[in-house]
Amino acid sequence: MKSHLRLWPLFLSIVIVVALIWPEGYHVYGQTTQPATQPVPFASQLGAYGAQIDNLLASNASQLANARAQVAYLQAQLAAADQAIDPSQDLAPIAASAKAGQTILLKPNATYTPSGPLLCNADNVTFAGRNTTIILKPVAGGSTGVGVHSDGCRFSGINFVGPVVALHIWGPTVVHTTYAGTVIRDCVFDSTNQVGIQTDVGGDDVEVDDCTFQITQAQGIYATADNLTVTNCTFAGSVGEHPFRAELNGSTGHRPVNLSFLNCSFTNHNALGKECFTAREAIDVVCIHCTFDGWTRFGQGYVDTIVHCDQVLLRDCTWKTLRPGGALSQFERNCGAIVDHCTMPASATDPAFSVNPGTVVTASANTMLVPIGMNPKPLAVPAAGGTFYEVGTIRKAA
Repeated sequence: MKSHLRLWPLFLSIVIVVALIWPEGYHVYGQTTQPATQPVPFASQLGAYGAQIDNLLASNASQLANARAQVAYLQAQLAAADQAIDPSQDLAPIAASAKAGQTILLKPNATYTPSGPLLCNADNVTFAGRNTTIILKPVAGGSTGVGVHSDGCRFSGINFVGPVVALHIWGPTVVHTTYAGTVIRDCVFDSTNQVGIQTDVGGDDVEVDDCTFQITQAQGIYATADNLTVTNCTFAGSVGEHPFRAELNGSTGHRPVNLSFLNCSFTNHNALGKECFTAREAIDVVCIHCTFDGWTRFGQGYVDTIVHCDQVLLRDCTWKTLRPGGALSQFERNCGAIVDHCTMPASATDPAFSVNPGTVVTASANTMLVPIGMNPKPLAVPAAGGTFYEVGTIRKAA
């Protein structure tokens, strides 16, 4: 999916309207201004980006239907398995010598044990299996199971096994006029994986659809590149880190832009108390119809003026469980976020959201599930210098 929401102009318009034209029934915490005489309905402002979201959902559904049709076609080819690589063959040299546009068919329900990492150096190479297992083996001292140094590669129907970065996506080593990106569909990232998918340096335009991330050792996805789209995926957790994490690229210092998640579930309850979803460093983060079983975080806790994470939209998302002794979601310094039509459990001890200095969070039409007899904390009580705009919060019996 190449189109991503551009929230910043819209976010500014919402904040300006709310701050300067103040209808009855709004609740403001933090900075305040006097109401104007002619209020403008907040719902009309929400409709502007609501229409964008509807277009995004329709576009995503169409692309995903086409993708699934392609996978079905490849799996039909696999049914005969006449052209499939035999499991006794070594996939490492086959991958390294693949030509641009080549499809490497893998036998259904088979297990492959390559002698080393699979290096994808040619553009538009497809690895297609059906419940096919690849036991990945890095070079001595290395960590990469599959290294993508090209554009337009496809992976489908594969179970990636081994204590490695299963898919390390660097992107093409030469400049392209246009980019197709890497696509991963209907794959499983095993609990033995250190990291499931890592986007690095030029690893932009990655699509991940219908994949399962078991409880990985570190991250399920570690994102440091732009234009990542994740749809209909399940993240079971991490032994010591986060199922999803966005960070500065370690080589270039690049901050990733345009990260979109649709119909995904994130769970994390590890002993270290790490987040189930964390965008420490990212601009334009969109989560729609996602479920968080654990807490979420946007930005860094540093005392500085740098915008580490901004233009965050959470819509129709659900937080399932309380975080003992802390907020369900932390919006760190200098972050801008919109939380719309989301659902979360109420707490008698902690506000749902932590809004730190320099941060502006707008919350609209959210539902707080309140156990009978509880006197819950508010949705947010911002720190000094933080701003929280709230409208239409519904308190519903849990």
